[in-house]
Amino acid sequence: MSKLTFFFLIVILVVSCGVKKTSTTYNYNSPKEIEEIIAIVEKNNYSTWDWMTIKGQLDITQQDRKINVRINIKSKKDSVIWASARGPFGVELIRGKITQDSVYFINRIKKTYFIKPIDAIFQGVKLGITFYDIQEFLTASPKISPRNFTLNLVNEGFYLKSTNSNYFINKNYMLENIVKTRKKFSLEYKFNDDQKIGFNRRMLVLTHEGKKYFQMILDSSKIEFTKPKAILFEIPESYNEEK
Repeated sequence: MSKLTFFFLIVILVVSCGVKKTSTTYNYNSPKEIEEIIAIVEKNNYSTWDWMTIKGQLDITQQDRKINVRINIKSKKDSVIWASARGPFGVELIRGKITQDSVYFINRIKKTYFIKPIDAIFQGVKLGITFYDIQEFLTASPKISPRNFTLNLVNEGFYLKSTNSNYFINKNYMLENIVKTRKKFSLEYKFNDDQKIGFNRRMLVLTHEGKKYFQMILDSSKIEFTKPKAILFEIPESYNEEK
């Protein structure tokens, strides 16, 4: 997995923990068409924000490696996502920034940096994504793309299934699980529906050919919807550019 993909996955998990949404409970016994289910989910997912700041603890497992870091995020809607990861004793390890067309990344340990197009994020795992796709995940409100879905009703909720995307929606019409598959890779995105604490936990699992390749679990400790924040991203002159 590339450093760019790694940074992106961290950002998705952290910011998506920050947006609280209310749910609307409907009579589960009432028959629902697929289009109606999707419309209710999108209504429940609706949220308004201009600026967010998030602080959290992130546990990362990649094959036989385990990493624990502290994350700080600043996000301006439709504009920029800034992130900083720190290790023991508060030492910054990486800093990154995502805009609508580019990704900026600084490695404090190696004293290197890069600036790359945003479409390079998932180049290695064939899961191309745009800035607005990222933003939907960041707010924990991904849109359900129109597809030829099949609908399965279970006691816990609904399954919408298509060739490359599967969604599980609970009885409160909130998304709990999304699985997207492209060729040999599968990306699973899970989140809790706990109205008392908000969506403060996220799990992201990337598998390759059926085997778990990468997993992240994040618990947010502080969430604020604040006034505009300064986005500082300066590349030291002594750092070398990664090609």
